Amino acid sequence: LREVVVGRNLQAIGFDAFAFCSSLRSLRTVDDTEDDVLTLPASLTEIEGYAFRLCTSLRKVRIDAEISVIPNGLFDYCDALESVQLPDSVSVIGSTAFMRCAKLRLRLPAGLVSIGDHAFDGCASLTDEDVVFGDSLEEIGKCAFANCTGLRNLIFPASLTRLSNRSPFDGCTLETVIFRNPVTQ
Repeated sequence: LREVVVGRNLQAIGFDAFAFCSSLRSLRTVDDTEDDVLTLPASLTEIEGYAFRLCTSLRKVRIDAEISVIPNGLFDYCDALESVQLPDSVSVIGSTAFMRCAKLRLRLPAGLVSIGDHAFDGCASLTDEDVVFGDSLEEIGKCAFANCTGLRNLIFPASLTRLSNRSPFDGCTLETVIFRNPVTQ
């Protein structure tokens, strides 16, 4: 399965729907002509966890849907994934959402509130330019950015109240970390 074409009114994608589709490179609506991009259309209101895990040929993702949660494991182990365009509506990134996407580059939404356990674990290509925390961020889970070896300097906003004591940056080569406010475990 290399390409999926869906109707323009797609509303939901279920749990594990395309998991293990190792050749999948494209999901688009009948009106969309862009090749080799997985596009989650604006009509989408629900997407469940692990829907695209281990889709190892996926390279680009564009999320047009105004979703608030990137569910657990949505793109975990998509090791060819290079870019994801997240909508500003995303406030939660679930556990293992992008785990082991070693080539991934993306911009965190300004309104992001919570980053789950292992959300970006192994995303070695993420840089300080990609990981800019907005003033809404409250929580970072355990090992959320473990093994993100491209990270060097981080500034945590005053809104951050919970930073896991379980190695959120294990394996990173951080040089400078600035906390705008004290945090709890």
